[in-house]
Amino acid sequence: MRSLSTALCICFFICLSSAATIKYDWHVNWITANPDTLQPRPVIAINGKWPSPALRGKVNDTLELGQPGTYWYHSHSPSQYVDGLRGPLIVDDPHSPYAATCDAELVMTVSDWYHEQGATLQQYYLSLPGNPNALEPIPVSALMNDQEQPTFPVEANKTYYLRIINMSGFAQFYFHIDGHNMSIIEADGVYSAAQPVEDLYIATGQRYGVLLKTKPTADRNFAILGAMDLTGFPGSAPPPPHPNVTGALVYNRHLPFPSTPSVESFTTFDDLCLVPFDQMPLLGPPDQQIVLNLSTFSQLVPGNEQNRAGFNNITFIPQKVPSLYTALSGQQYALNPIVYGNHSNPFVLKPVVLKQGEIVEIVVYNFDPNHPSTVVRFQADNPGVWFFHCHMEWHLVAGMDVIFVEDPLAIQKVQSGIPTSMREICEKQNIPLKGNAAGNYPDFLNLTGEVDIAPMECGCVLIFLRLQGHTYYVEMKC
Repeated sequence: MRSLSTALCICFFICLSSAATIKYDWHVNWITANPDTLQPRPVIAINGKWPSPALRGKVNDTLELGQPGTYWYHSHSPSQYVDGLRGPLIVDDPHSPYAATCDAELVMTVSDWYHEQGATLQQYYLSLPGNPNALEPIPVSALMNDQEQPTFPVEANKTYYLRIINMSGFAQFYFHIDGHNMSIIEADGVYSAAQPVEDLYIATGQRYGVLLKTKPTADRNFAILGAMDLTGFPGSAPPPPHPNVTGALVYNRHLPFPSTPSVESFTTFDDLCLVPFDQMPLLGPPDQQIVLNLSTFSQLVPGNEQNRAGFNNITFIPQKVPSLYTALSGQQYALNPIVYGNHSNPFVLKPVVLKQGEIVEIVVYNFDPNHPSTVVRFQADNPGVWFFHCHMEWHLVAGMDVIFVEDPLAIQKVQSGIPTSMREICEKQNIPLKGNAAGNYPDFLNLTGEVDIAPMECGCVLIFLRLQGHTYYVEMKC
């Protein structure tokens, strides 16, 4: 079993408006679990327990939790969330436009499950000699709430707020509740006008909030189906042995568990057609356009031949100094993209002038004839170092990532230093706390020593912080 390189303790402080403080101390280690009942395997546990706990706070109660919605926390250090280091992160909103509609809430997750550990699967995927066609690892089973046949007690004639999260490393899911329709009211943390739907299609990493009205009587229980989208797997690879998972809405615990429904075809809704609840208009013409051409290629280094991916023919490789630390220590040099390294694919966005935030347009070309491009616009009004990446874990570890550094001078003003706990973690792993990508300080333009060859095991733990209303991430290698 691959050992964790350090005993990791992550502390979340939640300062409530009543001046109370909630502290989560996480001691992360390995235990053995068997969620699909087919094969025990090591999983990464928090405080000796798995599945990982759900975290919850209220919007505007804390500096850390400033945006309501359904989220999840997870590690991106070499495929650790495939090993179970993941869990729901719920930000409650007492002023939700749907608060008066909901009687209760349920959190549901779907995920894929592998019998091999993430590090082994990652090495298989990246290894060019052993995997010349770059076929992604295929999961064995589908899970719901990290188990098979989970039950969700409900009462008749009530309205439930279902928070549904796809925590998969690779699989995308259809989601169906037998005998019930749903109404989407939130997608990825953004409220929408209520949209009735029969089924959901949930991409890897995606989250939905839906309203579900229960039946007027409690005379039977109903199946919940999570079904992997089999068309998303490589055509030349065998399909997952157990691609579906069944849970149950339990109206009456004395009645039997429902059988798995047979769904000939799913009726889903295109989430791009959701209408924002706040009626925010489309952003105007961009001040800056970033074009990202999806690239796949090979790293032909003797003894370290790899399948790699990236954008604009650059594969992302974690550097000696985390990008946030470069931004914090770089002073004016932090405005120069080169200090973040040639393999960080960095884009430094212009500082925000008062409230007139720059409109940034990202155009992603993926050369898929059915969906050749995607265009996203956002307003650069939240200074920080942002990780933009594919959320299929195998693509992420292969380098399909870029970094957006937004107004690094504002980051330097707001965040004066590195928290002690993070400093200690980095010092134990000999990770420099200042300098450019190569660790050079104060000569930030000297990139001698930067990492330009991807090691077989590479990755970073992404810890997200909210300080004074702004969010930053710290990228820590393991």
